Amino acid sequence: MLQKLLPNHILINAGKGGDTIVSLYHRLSTMKLQSLYDLSVLWVGVNDIYVHVSPTFPLVKRLCRQSWSMNHDEFQQYYKKTLDLLTHHSKHIITVSPLCIGEDFTNSWNKELDHLAHLIHNISQGYPSCSYLDLRNQIQATFPTTKSSFYQHSVLSTIHDALCVKTPEQSDDKARKRGLHFTIDGIHLNHAGAQIVAELFYDHIKNLPFFKEVGL
Repeated sequence: MLQKLLPNHILINAGKGGDTIVSLYHRLSTMKLQSLYDLSVLWVGVNDIYVHVSPTFPLVKRLCRQSWSMNHDEFQQYYKKTLDLLTHHSKHIITVSPLCIGEDFTNSWNKELDHLAHLIHNISQGYPSCSYLDLRNQIQATFPTTKSSFYQHSVLSTIHDALCVKTPEQSDDKARKRGLHFTIDGIHLNHAGAQIVAELFYDHIKNLPFFKEVGL
């Protein structure tokens, strides 16, 4: 979706499902990154909290060799290390707040994500090449009445959704059946949510002084 909004640019998706800030840093540090990207987007954090939702999630993370931050201090440490790495390979970096665990932003997991978003914002201010995108607040402004308590607790159910939900229509239908607006399961975006997020990313990018010079 974002590629369609930026047809004159090459977009590279280096994301990996299930990444935490710890596993992302270790993976990036071993990747053969290009010498310099015009722009990098750092969007991470949900899995560092989501790992605590179910007793089985830590086991899955260990099997996938995806360690997670044990506390806020460790999250900050690895986030700074990741930003330090990216600043050597990017002219500009957009840091993005983690989105949600459940569309009810008042639940306990989302309160933890609020704290991570606050940490990310504060860390970003120490890097002149960074700009912060507060995706959480913008999504909440788009869906002010969203109060669905549903979020996926089961690893197997999450895998089942990933295997069975193949089309945009299926993703939006699954969301409706669960009383959700912009996610399939309270965490992963449905088609409607992905479109909104792509447009929010685009609006942020096009207003960067750097990209005004490069041209969209």
